[in-house]
Amino acid sequence: MAAYYLAVDIGASSGRHIIGHMENGKMVLEEIYRFENGMVKKDGELSRRIVGTGQIVVTAESLTGGMISAALTSIPGASEWFERGFVTYTNQAKHEMLDVPQSILDRFSAVSTQTVSQMLEGAIRHSNATMAVAVSGIAGPDGAMPGRPVGTVFIGWKRKDEMAEVGRYEFKGDRQSVREQTVAVAIQGLVEMLDERQPS
Repeated sequence: MAAYYLAVDIGASSGRHIIGHMENGKMVLEEIYRFENGMVKKDGELSRRIVGTGQIVVTAESLTGGMISAALTSIPGASEWFERGFVTYTNQAKHEMLDVPQSILDRFSAVSTQTVSQMLEGAIRHSNATMAVAVSGIAGPDGAMPGRPVGTVFIGWKRKDEMAEVGRYEFKGDRQSVREQTVAVAIQGLVEMLDERQPS
């Protein structure tokens, strides 16, 4: 999932974002989300897939500051499958709320595969959820680090008792656009996780 996706900002004025996936060696692009007034519109695709499965979602967010949770809970009936969200904007919050080891934060920084993996573990541990999504990155305009330009975001997904999957993304656009693209890919990843468990 994470290794094959690329999100592209095609203009804040249109509010449209494109996500692509590799299919038979070719990049296939499709419009996934349209943002209006800061809200994500997905026609309830995640809700339609998750209702009745018994799956429960938890979020752990850094740069998005609760935007993923807000998008999920904007869907009618979300209380059936969304339990809670952690907004851990600082390193201290990640350590205190999600048990991200200080040694991981010191060695790899908050914007890393290792930190997001620990965020996923902590979110599952401190909730009743069966599925978690976590994000950490650099929305800009400041904050770039060597090897991590503005727009670098790590997004991860995890099922309870399974290995975490984390991908690195480099989004284009301004601060709000980077955050919106992060929300789009994070939610699409949850949809993909559900699809993986659907009978063929």
